[in-house]
Amino acid sequence: MTAVTPGWYPDPWQQAPLRYWGGSAWTAALSHSSSQQQTNAAFACPDSGAGQHQMPSSQPITSQQKGAALEQQIAAFLRTNGYETQTNVVLTGRSGAPHELDVLGVKHDQLTPFRVAVECKAWERPIEKDVVAKFAYVLGDIGIREGIIACLAGYRSGAETAAIEMGITLWGADELSSRLGRVVLGDLSTRAPQHVASGLPFTLSMEQARPLIERETKGRLGFGGEEIVWMSPVWLPVAVTQIAVSQLEGRIKKVMQTRRVWNAYELIDGELVWSFAAAPALSEVDLAKRSIRPKRKQTAVLRSVSEAVSKYKSVSTEPARARHAARLAKLGIPAPYNAVAESARMPSFRCT
Repeated sequence: MTAVTPGWYPDPWQQAPLRYWGGSAWTAALSHSSSQQQTNAAFACPDSGAGQHQMPSSQPITSQQKGAALEQQIAAFLRTNGYETQTNVVLTGRSGAPHELDVLGVKHDQLTPFRVAVECKAWERPIEKDVVAKFAYVLGDIGIREGIIACLAGYRSGAETAAIEMGITLWGADELSSRLGRVVLGDLSTRAPQHVASGLPFTLSMEQARPLIERETKGRLGFGGEEIVWMSPVWLPVAVTQIAVSQLEGRIKKVMQTRRVWNAYELIDGELVWSFAAAPALSEVDLAKRSIRPKRKQTAVLRSVSEAVSKYKSVSTEPARARHAARLAKLGIPAPYNAVAESARMPSFRCT
């Protein structure tokens, strides 16, 4: 038996006309060209006698092989944008520790080189925020400011939040598709990409939502009405905020009593969406299809609650107290309670 030389051969999984054989195993690289010039000589039949070729094994492509193919595709993309690239390069950080970068791109101008590092994750599951935190540490240790994490299966909302805070760019399905092409992305991916978050229950069916939407779009006295062309549920980003509400209670001896509420505030305008007497049960949801990107951070929600409580406590006239009490009521906080926003986490609330 003689080993088959690396090259393009008919894809045994029939996902494309040709798949690249690396010499010892199939890779994730596919070619959709039907040109026979790319095809190597046909294999001899297994029973054709001495000197026959050893047929490449049709074993499933591993995540390591997909990761290697993704590195090559991203390196090629960077080269088309004027970068010199290296893959699997090891750099020593300020701490003395060695760090391996999947892809390193360097572009030179008249003053200084500009470097960008890319971490490639060809995993079957979305990345978590710990991947972002670890990559941010590596970038800081080796002194590279620009970092990109390419993740075939997407990322969780916690990873997205961490990336924004740490200045790291995430390339999920949409970003990879726009840069590498949908065909290449489809060849590398074995499952639909996900952007996973924790979600609150979907409270309305489309049948229940339609009368509400029709009422809002009807207009007044037959004027100003809108035509409903299309309806679909989407994920609305919200922050579920735990709030401690306290008040002195008791007829004879006043004792501070504290209870907690969990309010869900949407992260577009910061308005109250839902209020819970206990911590709500959350489930895992995929935001890859339809979702609205948040315009506010969870910290902004905590700050707005604290500011509303402070303003209510700072005024002395009845009209002013009534005005600020109305604002607190819109935030789901009853006056004259003292309220402290203790924590916030960002799930997603399904709405229409």
